[in-house]
Amino acid sequence: MRALLLLPLLAATVAGCGKLTCGTGTTEVDGECVGEAVDALMCGPGTVRVGDACEVEEPPILCGEGTILRGTECIAVDASWAWLPVPAGTDAEVSQGHHGNFSHNGSSIHAVDLRMPEGSEVVAARGGVVLQLREDSNTGCGEPECSDQANYLVIDHGDGTLGRYWHLQQGGVLVDFGDVVEPGQSIARSGNTGWSTGPHLHFEVVDLFRQSMPIRFHDLEDTGGVAFAGRPLRSQNSRTANETTPGWSDCPRDLFAFMGVFLDEGVPCTVWDQDLLPVGGVQYGDDGQVMVGVKPSGEAWDYSCLATDGTGRFDVDVEFATSGGAFLMVGQADDDCTFGQGWAHSPWIIRP
Repeated sequence: MRALLLLPLLAATVAGCGKLTCGTGTTEVDGECVGEAVDALMCGPGTVRVGDACEVEEPPILCGEGTILRGTECIAVDASWAWLPVPAGTDAEVSQGHHGNFSHNGSSIHAVDLRMPEGSEVVAARGGVVLQLREDSNTGCGEPECSDQANYLVIDHGDGTLGRYWHLQQGGVLVDFGDVVEPGQSIARSGNTGWSTGPHLHFEVVDLFRQSMPIRFHDLEDTGGVAFAGRPLRSQNSRTANETTPGWSDCPRDLFAFMGVFLDEGVPCTVWDQDLLPVGGVQYGDDGQVMVGVKPSGEAWDYSCLATDGTGRFDVDVEFATSGGAFLMVGQADDDCTFGQGWAHSPWIIRP
């Protein structure tokens, strides 16, 4: 009887019989098929895998009210967004931007100057209501002494911010007090009046204390909205309808918080046309008294001192009969009816 020759099943490894082929889940190691190692590293809750180790996961960065996350930092969002104040398709060149050492300091630290020939079209950077204007001057110079010779236009955006357009051409204001304007609407012609070393438009957004705010332009998304000198900036400011009907700005409730007072909603802060100006709110000082002061242009401050109720509440109608308007200040008062501190700036309320 012939014996059976049993051949191993590894015939694929015999010389001349071809290359070793390993099945799924295995790999060739020194002529043998070996199972692949299973990666069993699993990281638990609150950890993440970094290379071959589990590390504590960084918590998400939560930014507080009034800030947004940029990279790994929370930054303030009090910048005012607007469009470039020139017609769509026009190139604008910045001659002096934020923190410019020539004149953009102090209350104008965030202003932007756009170099442009006299008579160039100026359009509204934001919608609003025309608050102030001047167009009778035809003079100017390169010294601060000429600053009161500028023609200008001020637009109340209705949210406690004002857009200011300076150095306009004589007769170059194209709108009137109280007119509602839309973004991109033609409003003025640029000039060279006031403190100016050459034809340009000075544009800034200020708060109700007339202090400039950082400006970001929708047209400049690639630079985060920041305008700077060194390259032409192409405007995308086409005329568009206002999202809501603008009105005169009221005072924010915390406008006088630095003086120990929170106002009621609706206290007028840019225009008031009645003889009595209603002012109400809550005083947070310890003496139970509040002071309200008004100062017409060129006159002395006139103060009213009144007691608050048991909760610090006060309401008063302030005499406001002076044509032209007046500065306003509200704050907690000491026993002798004086403010606890002085102040550098006040909102100006116009009496048409």
